[in-house]
Amino acid sequence: MYSTGKIGLFVNGEFKGSSPVMKPPMQFDTLRLGPQFKDVNFQGIVDEVRLSRVARYTEDFQPDERFEPDDKTVVLYHFDEGTGDIAKDSSGNGHHGKIIGAKWVKLP
Repeated sequence: MYSTGKIGLFVNGEFKGSSPVMKPPMQFDTLRLGPQFKDVNFQGIVDEVRLSRVARYTEDFQPDERFEPDDKTVVLYHFDEGTGDIAKDSSGNGHHGKIIGAKWVKLP
């Protein structure tokens, strides 16, 4: 969530915190999901990642099981591929991602 000079993060619909930023962070030179540094591993499961042109939520919410794209969606990863090293961008904007060092698992 980006609003009034802050960027915020929701995980499973729960607000985790925010940080001040100087300008909207919608320049897609490089976007990294998971670890911040190359030698550090992310321990967890990533599913349904959506970045939008608007702040969709300002408080905790019940997330949909599967996000759908709309005209405000910049990038949308369902992570349904199951194999390979490409995360398909389902927004229609072509921001496909490269998966590095991750292992595909089936969710219950």
